[in-house]
Amino acid sequence: MVYRTKIKGFFLLLTTVMILGLFAQIIPDAPVIDFKLPMFGENGYKIWDLQGDEGRYINAGRIDVINLKLRVYSGDESLSLDTTIESPKAIMLVRRNRALSNASIRMFGSNYEIMGSNWIWEGSNRILKVKKNVRVNFQDRLTDILK
Repeated sequence: MVYRTKIKGFFLLLTTVMILGLFAQIIPDAPVIDFKLPMFGENGYKIWDLQGDEGRYINAGRIDVINLKLRVYSGDESLSLDTTIESPKAIMLVRRNRALSNASIRMFGSNYEIMGSNWIWEGSNRILKVKKNVRVNFQDRLTDILK
């Protein structure tokens, strides 16, 4: 009889904890310092990782980042680094795979560098739109383009 009572008590406690867990949500009320957040594609390979000196959780889809460093990878088994994006302040819309800011940006890869301000990065399409103070440098020759 004592054995049954202990089992009933254990299951009652376990059920209560599980129900409370369904309704509880942890929402950070302070910034996360020196963080790194990876994002993986449907195939399981890393598509980008986000680093920052400070990140503020705004909601489930938005993180405000101080000193953003976003590394964009090939998204396949090679895990090659395609692009790096740096900005002193940015908004990362994680669910929409998008970053944006009015602050400055520096985006670079193996043979180019793009700088400017007031920008939007569309990660799904791998498109960067820079609206102000745009400067682009290429390390490769552009002879075919200039003809």
